[in-house]
Amino acid sequence: MILIAVFGLFLLIGFGGGYALGIVRQQPIPTISELNQQINHAQNSATLYYAGNKKIATVRPDTVTKKASESELTPLVKNAVTATEDENFYIHKGVLPKSLVRAVLSELTGVGVQTGGSTLTQQLVKMQFLTSQTTWRRKVTEMFYAHKIEKHFSKEDILRSYLNAAPYGKNNRGENIVGIKTAAQGIFGKSISELNLPQAAFIAGLPQSPSVYTPYRLNGKLKRP
Repeated sequence: MILIAVFGLFLLIGFGGGYALGIVRQQPIPTISELNQQINHAQNSATLYYAGNKKIATVRPDTVTKKASESELTPLVKNAVTATEDENFYIHKGVLPKSLVRAVLSELTGVGVQTGGSTLTQQLVKMQFLTSQTTWRRKVTEMFYAHKIEKHFSKEDILRSYLNAAPYGKNNRGENIVGIKTAAQGIFGKSISELNLPQAAFIAGLPQSPSVYTPYRLNGKLKRP
């Protein structure tokens, strides 16, 4: 039984790898300049979808954002983010093997692709390059772009771009905030360098579900415990 299970696993990986390669070959290959422009682009629109990936509309989000420079990102903040979102960030090449296996299983079983387990690089790709659709093709495209970005940009560049693009919920005026600099100011009234460990850890976890974890309501008032 063990041998059969191992054989099945290798067969699954082989099938998934071949299928993924076919999808990747259909993707346009972006230049380094195009990648750099896109990962640092401030999004001014968002596309909404029904559960079945049917498009609802494209809207312009009401967001406030300020980009942080590399010198503003303290080791405390960087460590809090990588510990919370991607503990292997400085080791992997943009994609973890388990992500491919999970995507293949999703395609074979018909169960939607889960977002858990994505690397920071993949999350950056989702925010800056792709839609919020949860399809096998989009997942493979996401992994392709993540690998491409890791080949041409340093880990520090990738982490900075992620921190400047991530959504952090709402500030004390009820505005949607994007970027860790805006989050530090809008939630705690501090600069990034003034954040202590609990504050940095709190902000680091917000992008997982900003609308749920944000401490402020639509009117800017604090949520009740």
